[in-house]
Amino acid sequence: MLNRGIVRAMFDTGVINNFMSQCLVGDLGLTVSKSSSKIKTVNSDAQPIQGTTNSSLKIGNWEKECVFMAVPLDNFDLILGIEFFVQTKAVAVPYLSGCLLPMKGVCALFLWNLGDEPI
Repeated sequence: MLNRGIVRAMFDTGVINNFMSQCLVGDLGLTVSKSSSKIKTVNSDAQPIQGTTNSSLKIGNWEKECVFMAVPLDNFDLILGIEFFVQTKAVAVPYLSGCLLPMKGVCALFLWNLGDEPI
């Protein structure tokens, strides 16, 4: 959940920062701070990002204010990178197409790709 709305997110251990689609930034009416950062994706030149924004992110009983770079995204609302894994102490479980997220008061919460069923 992001700012009390459900979003489609991808966990990506190949990126450092967290990203949010420019469309979602607009839909949520979030304030964007200008940034001189650029993003480089596969088979493209580096492009400037729209800026950075802060938003509350909640998964299970874990909730925290996170910083996101506002960028054009097609298939997901959020991309959660290494910054997310460090903050949450989450563990990627590629074999099960998911992520293990430690929770207070519970052993852990397992999140997986809705397109794949866990084994």
